[in-house]
Parts: sequence; structure tokens; C-alpha cells
Amino acid sequence: MINSIHIILISIISLIITRLVKLIIDISKGKNQEKNIFKDGGMPSCHASLVFGLIAGIFFIEGLTSVFAVALIFGLIVIHDAMSIRRQVGYHAEFLNKGKKQFKENTGHKPIEILVGVLIGIIVAFIYSGLM
Repeated sequence: MINSIHIILISIISLIITRLVKLIIDISKGKNQEKNIFKDGGMPSCHASLVFGLIAGIFFIEGLTSVFAVALIFGLIVIHDAMSIRRQVGYHAEFLNKGKKQFKENTGHKPIEILVGVLIGIIVAFIYSGLM
């Protein structure tokens, strides 16, 4: 039970840090995103950070268990979705918006955005588990 709470906290902390990094990047680029901290897409990937915080948290706290294996497979599916399927949705929205419609274009992630999100999740899990 205690381990589960720590794993959930690692995931949530990873997500919060990633959202703050995303906000700082957007503000530094002159984008007024303070009111839209929960936007999809962009650098870094919150999906990747959350999921890999979960995966790394399980690994650092419980080791190579069947739960770790399930989380890893689940995480790879989430990453695939964020990097390919949702990215394609963004391309379709960009094309459709040329016809004056207003679809959300920035829904998926570039590989570098995923990588940074994954690294944030792993680093948070590593640091957190070391503090336990």
C-alpha cells in the first residue's frame, strides 16, 4: 500500500514538473500560456513524463516485477499514440484548417518532446526513490 502511494506521487510530481517546464518554455517563446497550462502537444511531453514516472517508479521501488512489465507495455502504447496517431490528427487538423475550420493542430509529439518527457519521469522516479 505504501509503495503504491509513492509510485502515484512519482507520477504526479513528474507530470507537475513537466507542465511547469512546458509553461516556462512557452512563456520564454512569447506565448501567453499561463491560462492554458493543460494544453496538449509541445515540449516536453506530459504523457511521456507521467507514464515513464510510473514505469520508473515501479522499477526503482519494486524491481522487475510483472507489474513493471504491464506498466512498460502500457507506457509504450501511450508513447506510440502520442507520437504517431495524435500527431497525424494534428496534420489532418492543419490541412482542414486551411478551409477556415478551427481544429486543434498541436495534439501529438515529436520524438524529442517524448524523449524529454521520458527523461523527466525517470529522473523524478530516481530522485524520489533515493529519498525514501
